Amino acid sequence: MADLGFAPDGDLHALAHQRIASGALPVNTSGGGGRGGGPAWRGRGVTQLRGAAGARQVAGARIAAVAGYGMVEYRHGMCANAVVLEGTL
Repeated sequence: MADLGFAPDGDLHALAHQRIASGALPVNTSGGGGRGGGPAWRGRGVTQLRGAAGARQVAGARIAAVAGYGMVEYRHGMCANAVVLEGTL
């Protein structure tokens, strides 16, 4: 999260307690980790931006940041990726 700019001052404790725990910064809106990341997680971001996430919908979602790592050397986190999506609805 820090590498993606969500904690510009480097204070991960504040990020976790003030923004994530309070719900100000919604994370893991699909409710589970899933497998691997990549395309499946991007699909979950698109679902949020389309307003089609049902009970897990983030009201007014217009930007989704999705990060994960692929299946190459899975345990070492090689093949890391991140994408920022912007909705137009």
